[in-house]
Amino acid sequence: MRIALTSQNLDPKIVVSGIATVASTIIKLSKHETFLFEMGYRDDNNNGKGLKWFTKQVAFLVKFPYFLIKNKIQLVHLNVPFDAMGILREYAALVIAKLLRKKVIVHIHGGKYLMLPTNSKFLDFFIQRILNDCDKVIVLSEIENKVVEENFKFKGAISLENAVDTSYFNYNQKGNSNKKPQVLYLARITESKGIDDIIEAVKLLYPEVSFKFVICGAGPDLDHFVSSCEKLMGEDAIYKGVVAGDEKLKIIHESDIFLLPSRHSEGLPMSLLETMSCGLVPVVTDEASMKFVVQPEVNGLRVLKYNGQDIYHQMKNLMQDNEKLKTLSFAASETIKLNYDTRNYVKKLEDIYSELIKENV
Repeated sequence: MRIALTSQNLDPKIVVSGIATVASTIIKLSKHETFLFEMGYRDDNNNGKGLKWFTKQVAFLVKFPYFLIKNKIQLVHLNVPFDAMGILREYAALVIAKLLRKKVIVHIHGGKYLMLPTNSKFLDFFIQRILNDCDKVIVLSEIENKVVEENFKFKGAISLENAVDTSYFNYNQKGNSNKKPQVLYLARITESKGIDDIIEAVKLLYPEVSFKFVICGAGPDLDHFVSSCEKLMGEDAIYKGVVAGDEKLKIIHESDIFLLPSRHSEGLPMSLLETMSCGLVPVVTDEASMKFVVQPEVNGLRVLKYNGQDIYHQMKNLMQDNEKLKTLSFAASETIKLNYDTRNYVKKLEDIYSELIKENV
């Protein structure tokens, strides 16, 4: 079977993206022939919407059908962020694929308008068309399945949670009382991830509690976030840039707590699954599918959105209680090992592919 996947560039040095990580995993593990078609933003340019951007959009209308025909694609797997540009871009790809009589999967990966209303009849129209004109819809959890049904009156989506290689992202016990706790931020650096709430929390937390804060990633608010943390924490705030592979694994293993107080536009972050698999205690909000994975006081902590004070109180209590940190750490790792391993993920996806292709025979 010949399958086309849409995604941002797969090089983490070019773009920090959970979608790219998912696409890379599928390409690596799938038994089928997979072909990547790059779509979406990059972090290595300013992503402005000038003439260059407009030219790229027009070129897509030629390049994408040519790509499908040239590679004799049978099935198109669209990875769709539910934001304005993602909705419009992927709808165009859907129309092209259907005109060429290809089977199409729409795989929703978070985005502003998954959980929030669009307040736009224009966008609502395209969302309805995306959901109803494709052959199969995949969401990241049962929670998102219910949201799609309630918000868009669409039934029949399949829940397929993101997954990680737990043999690579292996458990490393946390709660060593002989060293400073290390908190890790590993994500795209933008307002939606709650970076201003983190800054507010750091102002209250440091130096009352001594800890290191390691920041990894890139994005439009990089300078603001890093400079604010460095000003507050000095040498205890460490920016590592965009990390991948063994370098990323080393930083995860050295850390104790994963902090991601997302405000909106989240899906099921790969960084959450990777860090939990290694035993980091997640401190996150209830945004989108994160609340499906992280159970408060069971395998992590849940903080309120837009609330640096709550982050402060919960982080302080956690970092001053090594036994609690150890207990939550082990439970976090077990959660991923039992429910979010790539072997199960790929098998489920292969079954979906096979079912759709059989319908075409």
